[in-house]
Amino acid sequence: MVERNLAKVEVAGSIPVVRSESPRFGGGFSFPVDGCLRLFLWDGATLLVVDDNSTQHSPVHGSASVRIAASPERVFLLLTSLEELPVLSPENQRCEWLEGSSAMEVGARFRGYNRAGDYEWHADCDVTVFEPGQRFTYVVPPDFEHATEWSYTIEPDGDGCVVTEAFHAPLLALPEIYPGKIEGRRDNLEAACRTTMANLKATLER
Repeated sequence: MVERNLAKVEVAGSIPVVRSESPRFGGGFSFPVDGCLRLFLWDGATLLVVDDNSTQHSPVHGSASVRIAASPERVFLLLTSLEELPVLSPENQRCEWLEGSSAMEVGARFRGYNRAGDYEWHADCDVTVFEPGQRFTYVVPPDFEHATEWSYTIEPDGDGCVVTEAFHAPLLALPEIYPGKIEGRRDNLEAACRTTMANLKATLER
């Protein structure tokens, strides 16, 4: 399987290592294949290929997509579960509802507790789009002019679907304000998107 999938790989430039805390996939590499980047993850038995349709290294945007052999409804249910988010994300540790919210819907608020390396923080989130089986979006933090928007879109594809996680983080273009001060934060966020999509696929297809 490895030789068949890697036969056309040509390495161009540096190869970024993608760090992952997934219990199944420990890490991987992004390679240009047929003009597009692909993320390859290997657990010793299965080669997982994830599309890396990034936004051409925009300073404030990033994304990753993956095809999953599962219905849009199953994917959406997992993506919008506060209990499951820590399983998918390489940074999120746990989540809790805020201000009387108890279910995902437009206007619901929740708090995520995150960790990257030795740094820990929490962030409040406000759900702005909730379309079952199609789209899910929230902003961090609520009511802030430079809030980061995280979005998830699901497109039917035969017996499965294509899922895209994307972010728009205006603060990354403001180096005088945290987190714009963190070198490489934009690339770290996009790498986290790729890991989240890989974990989502592995969870739903196991």
